[in-house]
Amino acid sequence: MNAAFFEQSWWMVFLGGILGIVSIMMPLPYGRYAPNVWWSISPNVAWVLQGLPSVLVPLYYCFESDTDLGLIFNVIFVYHYLKRIFSYAAQLNSGHYVPIPVFLISTYFSYYNSMLQASYNAMFQPNMEMLPFSRWFTLVGGVCLVVVGHLITMNAECYLLDLRKRDNTAYYIPRSALFETISCPNYLGEIIEWTGYAIATQSVPAAAFAIFTIFLLVPRAYTHHDFYVTKFRSYPKDRKALIPYIF
Repeated sequence: MNAAFFEQSWWMVFLGGILGIVSIMMPLPYGRYAPNVWWSISPNVAWVLQGLPSVLVPLYYCFESDTDLGLIFNVIFVYHYLKRIFSYAAQLNSGHYVPIPVFLISTYFSYYNSMLQASYNAMFQPNMEMLPFSRWFTLVGGVCLVVVGHLITMNAECYLLDLRKRDNTAYYIPRSALFETISCPNYLGEIIEWTGYAIATQSVPAAAFAIFTIFLLVPRAYTHHDFYVTKFRSYPKDRKALIPYIF
């Protein structure tokens, strides 16, 4: 593997660690924690635009992939963000606008991460016919985790979107499927999905992104959980933040 990929991957882990530490001290300023400032843009526009690099960059590398496995992994990446743009961002009904600095940073990271993942897959993934038998276990197991994580995330986000249709500024106690045991099944799904992607691809950039996702979403999930507990006196006391019955 080119040393540049290894170096850039470590920078991503470092950035995730910094954001995780900051998130423990204060919630990152987006979503329900975004400040009400004039230099903000519509959340729908922000989500779509910042997601575009994560579609267009790996889509380009789909045509540049040297191997069938590299193509498959890039198609999975494209599908995830296409689904996020058209199934989530386009339907988002939120009263919380996105500060422009947050939007710009998120858009740059979207480009940076998609370039790292897609170019690595295009250049360094082997052909499937060259895989040793043992490698099929990580490939199949990782893809299964991707599917499970994606389904958990989509189910949770569709439910939250339905709640938002009632009133885009009000909050309700979620009561559906995994929401009965944890406050943030959408975050759990994201973590499972990108962990599975890292296992399937066996790539350092994918592992770095999975770690980044964990650093970012674990404290975010705890903050969300604390928000619900504080806001609703009737919030279920046995409900955890991210991992059923544990955390």
